[in-house]
Amino acid sequence: MSDMKKYIYILLCLLTVSCAKTERPAVDESTVIYVTIDNRSAKARLGTSGFVAWQAGDSIAVFNQETKQREIFKLHSGAGMSTASFDGRKMEGELFYAYYPVTAKCDGKTFKLSLPVQVELGVPVQIFNSMPLLGVSTNPSEITVNQLCGILQLNVSGTEKLKSVKLESVAKAIAGEMLYNVERGIAAMGATASHIIIMDAEGTELSTYRSTPLRFILPPSEYTDLKVTLYMDSGLSRTFPLNETVQITPGSLIEKEITK
Repeated sequence: MSDMKKYIYILLCLLTVSCAKTERPAVDESTVIYVTIDNRSAKARLGTSGFVAWQAGDSIAVFNQETKQREIFKLHSGAGMSTASFDGRKMEGELFYAYYPVTAKCDGKTFKLSLPVQVELGVPVQIFNSMPLLGVSTNPSEITVNQLCGILQLNVSGTEKLKSVKLESVAKAIAGEMLYNVERGIAAMGATASHIIIMDAEGTELSTYRSTPLRFILPPSEYTDLKVTLYMDSGLSRTFPLNETVQITPGSLIEKEITK
């Protein structure tokens, strides 16, 4: 065999080996998990929209304490429902923590998140997106998550046009940094938390025939000094102390009537 033929033979062998390596099928590391929001013991029905539910574009984070692996799973199907499927990478381990929103942090002991200080009236999806959820499971394919906060709904009626709303508690923080002890199931507000929530209600017409629901997500606690201030387009404002104890529990929906 001539030197040229040997060279061509060796080159063909190398190409064959290279192609074999390139064409090796990739390992499929993707998986689908099913996550359910536990609404069974909750009262968090939001008018005609039903229970707190998953929304299009949602994602959920799953953390494994043993391996320290954290993956983000994106909503595949189930928007508008309490149970939905999510796509992501397979995970290994024995105990899994699923939490929402994915901007929060969870290490298996503490769940650190931020409750919104500014919200908008007329955006029901914001209630869903702001409700913190957490679940623990030994099966990463099926996880149930629980609501960690409750909802205060103020039903306001009147004759003027709203501009904004302020909900306030002097004694307790109601928004901002929240720290949830996973093992004990206890929530506490952080040092930088806020005692005020501002709602943008620009152009909202009040009516004496039908009340307008103002919904605020609050950390679980007993509140004795909550008050709401309504700011009108006219420049006038009026403050309404609730004048009673408001008990917010995880998954609860507490309604109060306010007449302007």
